[in-house]
Amino acid sequence: MKTKCIILFGSLTTLTTLTTLTACGGLAPDGDISERSVSELDALEPEDNDDTMMTYYGDVITMEDIEDMEVHCTGDHAGNLKCFDTIAEADALFDTTINSLTTTNAQTSTAYCRFYEDHWFLGSSIQYARGFNIYWIGNTWNDRISSIECTNAKARVYEDVNFGGASANFYTTTYVGVAWNDQISSLQVQYP
Repeated sequence: MKTKCIILFGSLTTLTTLTTLTACGGLAPDGDISERSVSELDALEPEDNDDTMMTYYGDVITMEDIEDMEVHCTGDHAGNLKCFDTIAEADALFDTTINSLTTTNAQTSTAYCRFYEDHWFLGSSIQYARGFNIYWIGNTWNDRISSIECTNAKARVYEDVNFGGASANFYTTTYVGVAWNDQISSLQVQYP
């Protein structure tokens, strides 16, 4: 019997097909991973499952801590955000993280999208590698994106959590347009 479960790692969601289990229980005996069935996930409010951890130079922070600052973050495979003052610092961590997780280092580390809070690639930003599927971008970035810069990837964006509502593809754009400005709640970074 196949059962589909959603396993949440912070803001990053992995859909797993289980071939022998009839329920999602028992996958993480230590309880560190939150497990929900597809129907349970649909019923959750975003603020109930937004457990994204943000760090700023290694210190745990909240968005309120950096609200008046410009920070540049990199999302990791655990759904956490590591933030710095400059894009160069975020990129250095991004390249190291991606290279340690893949066998196609050069190709993968140059395939990403960076999402900016303001037009013309200004303001704070967050970067995800190609292959990331973010079902809820969290209170930190919800309805905040205004421009997108992609390299060897495209951004598929959605107006609602869990890849719901209207959707659009963006490659690189200095402005997502009136219809999408500050409207994105979930996203995927895909092959172009």
